[in-house]
Amino acid sequence: MIHRFTLESRLTPEQCRAALAPALAGKEEPCGSLRGSWFRARKAEYFHDNYTVVRYSVFGHIRAGENGGSRISCTCFQGAADPLVWGPLFLLVTVGLSLLPPKDILERLPLNAKCGLIAAVGVIAANWLATFAVRKQTGQQLPSTIGEFLCKALDAREAGR
Repeated sequence: MIHRFTLESRLTPEQCRAALAPALAGKEEPCGSLRGSWFRARKAEYFHDNYTVVRYSVFGHIRAGENGGSRISCTCFQGAADPLVWGPLFLLVTVGLSLLPPKDILERLPLNAKCGLIAAVGVIAANWLATFAVRKQTGQQLPSTIGEFLCKALDAREAGR
């Protein structure tokens, strides 16, 4: 669900940002944003029999490395583990529930809201379990070409390789 990796590039941090900005903008996938030395890239990948979709988000930080190059620290999240997906939703639910008196929270929630919360948790759990069940049956690692995309766009290689 969460994978950390580090890339090393011969390009300077400024050159990396200049190369990454057009690579992330203006197309379907991978797409993302770049803010200063921080970036986020998203991609959906199909595996097995083109039935299972795995969505990835990579958060990265570009900083100066050795010999005038760059060091890019990346954290890859699978689908619903992406904090920018569940974080705002969690905040919204928390604030909404805090407006009700604590004693009456479950009593005052309409049946639709209770079912919706249970369904949301069920969908997230089913997504994770299905992905890992298929991976276990086929013996496949989850594909993630987003790391290859970053290596190509930034003229980089994984640290230690």
